[in-house]
Amino acid sequence: MHTNPIVLVIGANGQLGQEFAAFFTQKSVTFISKNSSELDITDAYKLAETFSNVKPEIVINCAAYTKVDEAESEKGAKKADLVNNQAISLLIKACREFGAKLIHFSTDYVFDGTTNQTQFYKEHDKPSPLNVYGKSKLLGDNELMASNIPYLIIRVAWLAGAFGSNFIKAIGNKIKSDSHLFIVDDQISTPSFTHDVVEKTWELILRNQQGLFNVVSSNACNRIEYTQAMLKFWGVNDSVFITAVKTSSLNATATRPLCTPLDTTKVAKVLGFPVKKWELLLQESLKRTKGNPANA
Repeated sequence: MHTNPIVLVIGANGQLGQEFAAFFTQKSVTFISKNSSELDITDAYKLAETFSNVKPEIVINCAAYTKVDEAESEKGAKKADLVNNQAISLLIKACREFGAKLIHFSTDYVFDGTTNQTQFYKEHDKPSPLNVYGKSKLLGDNELMASNIPYLIIRVAWLAGAFGSNFIKAIGNKIKSDSHLFIVDDQISTPSFTHDVVEKTWELILRNQQGLFNVVSSNACNRIEYTQAMLKFWGVNDSVFITAVKTSSLNATATRPLCTPLDTTKVAKVLGFPVKKWELLLQESLKRTKGNPANA
């Protein structure tokens, strides 16, 4: 891959899409970004028109239906299948026609979370999603892996960063008006951060890598440890009180996998450098929002 391919970023208004746009602008990479109102990936005609105009060499699909609880409804399930599964077939067809490589993002929710904090899921481990969202993402992943086009699937977990809606933003907004947080203590994973995902994804693209890669932090934590680290960084850990609760007590519509740490051995070996711990990646991410809950 030459160092300045024409890149099409789809789903540009999401947290990953915005992070790619900021990164590419800084790196002077030629890219076109399309948000969901400009390009509906479930519309074959619009896809063909966009590909014809842009003629991309790399297509980065940041578009996804991520409303985990809403996906359990009949309407939500149809939307999840349309965006996370059926649209991947349309993207594969368009990429095949124009000779483009497709970059796609997966989730730890393709696993059932019955592992433990020392047994991380590897890329080749068999998925077994517990909810409709996870099933729709897995179907899309399988569609791409069965295709004959060049592709990368980047699997992430607890994705958060400087843009869009995520756990960091939610906690930052919550403590503006409430000094008492109720945080689950039985969800464990290896957090992903958008700046790190974008940097590693681009490096994998430049190295002509293909296949499935876990791009997360090298170590795992639970939601309370994650929250405590944020509060400490913001200097408010002494003024905010956390009560631990169980995921089951939230009575959420969708079942969540409780333990989904992902193994980073493969990406570390390919890139030739160790993957950072979540504590350091979180600090890097928070610095990008100026370390202030008002900006989080």
